[in-house]
Amino acid sequence: MHRRRLSGLLLGIGTVGLAVVLSLNLYTALNAQSLNGLPWYSSEWWTRWFPSYLSWISLVAIGLLLRFLPSSRQAR
Repeated sequence: MHRRRLSGLLLGIGTVGLAVVLSLNLYTALNAQSLNGLPWYSSEWWTRWFPSYLSWISLVAIGLLLRFLPSSRQAR
């Protein structure tokens, strides 16, 4: 029960965080006057955006693993 709740929590937080980062990245990429606007996949882009994507994707991946991997407990 706790594992399922933790999985749902991680999936929810990771999905919302990933959506926010994606929308911010798209906004700054499309807004030419933005100070944070960077060419996609340039070295500055990797420095600024990749760590954020990596952290949110890892939360989603851990949530999916907890949800779909079998439990280590054996049924009695």
